[in-house]
Amino acid sequence: FAFGLFTPNGYTHDMFEFATLPDGPSVTIWGWDPWWPNPPWSTYLLRTLLDNESFRNNFINQFADLLNTTFEPDEVLNTVDEITDLLADEMPDHTARWGSNVSTWNNNVDILRNFVFYRNAFVWSHMQSHFNLTGTYQIFLNQSGGGGSINVNSISINDFPWQGQYCDLIPIQIKAVPDPGYRFVEWSGLDSTSSTLIVNVDDDTTFTAIFEPVDGDSSAIVINEINYNSASEFDVQDWVELANNTGFTIDLSGWQFKDSDDSHIFVIPEQTILENGEFIVLAEDTTIFNDYFPDAGNVVGNLNFGLSGGGELIRLYNPDGDLIDQVTYDDDDPWPIEADGEGPTLELINPNEDNALPIHWSASDGYGSPGEINTSYLSNIEQAWNPVEFKVYNNYPNPFNPITTLSYDLPENSFVNITIYNLLGREVRRLINQTQDAGFKSVIWNATNNQGNPVSAGLYLYQIRAGKYVQTKKMLLLK
Repeated sequence: FAFGLFTPNGYTHDMFEFATLPDGPSVTIWGWDPWWPNPPWSTYLLRTLLDNESFRNNFINQFADLLNTTFEPDEVLNTVDEITDLLADEMPDHTARWGSNVSTWNNNVDILRNFVFYRNAFVWSHMQSHFNLTGTYQIFLNQSGGGGSINVNSISINDFPWQGQYCDLIPIQIKAVPDPGYRFVEWSGLDSTSSTLIVNVDDDTTFTAIFEPVDGDSSAIVINEINYNSASEFDVQDWVELANNTGFTIDLSGWQFKDSDDSHIFVIPEQTILENGEFIVLAEDTTIFNDYFPDAGNVVGNLNFGLSGGGELIRLYNPDGDLIDQVTYDDDDPWPIEADGEGPTLELINPNEDNALPIHWSASDGYGSPGEINTSYLSNIEQAWNPVEFKVYNNYPNPFNPITTLSYDLPENSFVNITIYNLLGREVRRLINQTQDAGFKSVIWNATNNQGNPVSAGLYLYQIRAGKYVQTKKMLLLK
């Protein structure tokens, strides 16, 4: 209590035992409860929770995290010294007004420093004794490539090398988190390319995360599922799911989700990591959402705003304010109308396709698939569907400014050529000139020519050749 000011050698006090006694010390003070200060009811919750192995391990790890950071002796001594320096000039006037003297104050500050110096080691010893642990070990963390951080349980580490102490055979989680523009490669000396390790050892161990720059960016984080109007019998509130198709881990900390109202902003919390191929749900109300979908996995919120039941624009921005993805959904055809209050969600049929086009969305099975591969995508895989004939769809949108998508069905593996022409028949842009596998295909034209320069407004022709098939259609570019 009070950093040892009122209790000589207070740094030796075992708070683990004190806080978990089933019948606290029988002391009556000023007529208070004779079980003061820890009557049985006051320690019951903690004692009972510690009977659960998962809670017990998390409790031990959280305590260790704090001892390695906030309550690390040098950290606490720095705080004591900062406050001492702040107050020192005031102490002569203070003691003259209220009694005592500066020498006594300095002695008390030394008592605080003495407590800080010794307390950390005693807490480690008390924790080992209370939980019957065999000992502790040191972990040494480093990184190579200069493109990421490492999380240990609740700690985010950015300065390397780093050293921490943990308890023998209590599993800890170590996670490599690449910076934007980098990807995690592997752990040096370990046969593992997983960015997350569960470590359960009793010897000093070194972990070095290797990062490298990647060709690509975070633009493949896509809006993958939308629940904008729940069924009355399954009112889970509004939610949106994001999918990571980048090929590497993305730190979503500080990203922003908005609807069509710029004042509606949800900032994704710090330490929100999305692995390649994984999903995260942004929920209007996380408590309600988790009641309906307790196994959805990554869920963050609360959005504190809902989505329009009549359709609207929703947007995703990175911390630099760059627009990463946007979808303007609707509750009318050609968008799936079943998602408007009947129970299903809007699901992107394939997260690798252009989610701006309604033909790439379908109504989900049941009430959606948050945190999982979309049911419509699985259905397509199970059917192993291939088109039976060559078909070119109308570009969408049309008219457009400046981006439109050309889609087509390819019934067999073919050499495909897609070329844009002006009305004089001159080639403007060659989009595709390669062999493609059978299936549904699409390509985006951004209204630029082969030199990358924007073209003028007007009518253009696009011609798709695949084997013996040739088809030409018109599109209108507005400016």
